Amino acid sequence: MQVTRRHIGFPGFDLRLLIDNVAAQFAAEHEMAVSAAARRKLLEPALPHVDDLQRQVAAGKVKVAVIQDALTDVLLHALDISRTLGTRTIDADAIAQAMSRSCKYFPWC
Repeated sequence: MQVTRRHIGFPGFDLRLLIDNVAAQFAAEHEMAVSAAARRKLLEPALPHVDDLQRQVAAGKVKVAVIQDALTDVLLHALDISRTLGTRTIDADAIAQAMSRSCKYFPWC
């Protein structure tokens, strides 16, 4: 699936930007790059659920921090997978494996 570079979410909440920010912070803290393909792998399954997620965030039913924590959890599992494989970057395959291991919040995992 091709993901275009557009705002995904309502004003003040952009899921793509949130994923990019969490991935960048994670990469800096753990000294392991997160590839663009890995970031897309986090985003793509969420796309059919963006409207519902927007409503839940806007209504205060879901906190952005919960989404950030869920992303971090998947990234931690992907980090473990990547290190086990001896790679220097978290890639889309590591994300897919990590999502199958643990996915705290994402209903789309």
